[in-house]
Amino acid sequence: SVDYAGSLLDERIRPGAELSEDLPEVERGLAIAERAGFALPNSDDARPRVVGTAGEFARQCPQVRVLSGGRLIVAQPGASVPSRRWSAEHMRETVAELAAQGWAVAVTGS
Repeated sequence: SVDYAGSLLDERIRPGAELSEDLPEVERGLAIAERAGFALPNSDDARPRVVGTAGEFARQCPQVRVLSGGRLIVAQPGASVPSRRWSAEHMRETVAELAAQGWAVAVTGS
């Protein structure tokens, strides 16, 4: 944050100056980690991977239905600032419509 950067930081990456403000969240996190000295090895293309089998996942997370060739949309209602968030009602309506169209919808966030 430009406004509340903290006084204990020894590295600062200014949004818009050293880091594009339009950078997707995952790429932003990778850039920050690299700046802190944690670069990915050249052999890692930074794509997410699922380690293990669907059966192992199902045993560890029984509350989550494992999709097999289905259609999945991940909805994340939260955002870093209120102006980027949809209203709760708009998000609810959108998720309901996607589910009615046959999509499996996972809602993430805290």
